[in-house]
Amino acid sequence: IVLCLDKAYSFLKDDGSLDVEKSDLFEDEDGTLLLTEPETAPKNGSFELTKTIKGDITKEEAEGALTFVVKAENGKFLGKDGSLVDDEKDAVLTLKDFTYDKDADKYTLKIENVDLGNYTVTETTKDIDGKEHTVKYSVNGAAPADGKAASAEVKKNETTTVEFEDNFTNKPGILEITKT
Repeated sequence: IVLCLDKAYSFLKDDGSLDVEKSDLFEDEDGTLLLTEPETAPKNGSFELTKTIKGDITKEEAEGALTFVVKAENGKFLGKDGSLVDDEKDAVLTLKDFTYDKDADKYTLKIENVDLGNYTVTETTKDIDGKEHTVKYSVNGAAPADGKAASAEVKKNETTTVEFEDNFTNKPGILEITKT
C-alpha cells in the first residue's frame, strides 16, 4: 500500500520506507498523482516540417514543384492530420499545406498526434525548366546533410523537427549566333 502525504509527494511503503521519487509519478487528468501511467496519457508526438527556398525561383514555381511524403516504419504514410494511411497518394503534402512566414521566408507544417516510431520524410521536386537545385536537410537541429530523404524518430510528447532547404540556380545556357 502506498500513502501520499498531500502536496509533499512523499510515498511510503506499508513498512514506512520511501518507495518512489516524484519523477517516477504520473499525473491524471484531474491532478491525481499515480504510480502508473494513466490510460488517458498521450501516446504520441508531433512532426514539424520546415522548408526554406533560396535562389532563382518564384513562390508559385516552388509551390507547384515541391511535394513531400512521410513514410512510417510499418509501411504506411502519414497524413497532414496525423493519421496513417495505406495509399501514398492520400498522404502527399504540398507547400500549400504549409503555412508561409514571409518574414522568415520559410514554410512550416506541424502535424499533431503522430504515432511514435521511425519515419522517412522524402521530398520530391519536379523539374523546373532552366533550373538546377540542391537539397539539404536537418533533423532536430543536427548538422545539415545533402539529400532528399531524412530519417527521424517521433518520441512521446516531443516535437520532431525536419528542416529542408532547397537552393535553386539558373542553368547556364549557350548562346549560338550564326551569320550567313
